[in-house]
Amino acid sequence: MILTQEHIQVLREIAGFATVKRYHGMLPGKHAVMYDEAMLAQLLEQGLIEEGVIFSQCGASSKGYRLSAKAREQLREMGLEFNSGDWEKIGAMDYVSRDGLGQEHLDLLSDMRHFSRITLYGGIMPKEFVGEYAKEVVGLLYDGGYIFYIKLKGEGVRYKKGYVLSDKGTYVLDQMEAGR
Repeated sequence: MILTQEHIQVLREIAGFATVKRYHGMLPGKHAVMYDEAMLAQLLEQGLIEEGVIFSQCGASSKGYRLSAKAREQLREMGLEFNSGDWEKIGAMDYVSRDGLGQEHLDLLSDMRHFSRITLYGGIMPKEFVGEYAKEVVGLLYDGGYIFYIKLKGEGVRYKKGYVLSDKGTYVLDQMEAGR
């Protein structure tokens, strides 16, 4: 199988969770929703990723993905080792990752960045304004960790509920601006 830029990006994201103990070294299914299901199925079929389910004591279960030994070997042959921190080779490919986000997702992230700079709103995008966007767009960004929901308390707080950008959301915007 010939790995495309999109395949490498998905494998990179999955490898990024290898050291996250909270998720047992797997990319959680809720984070995988932003990737094309057909692409994930293709990577599974080729044996480049493994699918697992974690069951907790409370009865909840979560599905996730991790890199297989075959994928690590194939990436090493290509000169890409995700655990080595050697990302210059991927950066040299002149590829800007949109992380599978559509234009409507990027628009909302951009709007949130602008709202974060308005002192009247206290650095958040109030819930009322986010309600104007499609619930699917907001849900994907929230589930993917690009935005956080925040509740504020205190006497001087004008807007108590809203959303803020996460570091991941800020990174995507910075990467898009650098690619222009």
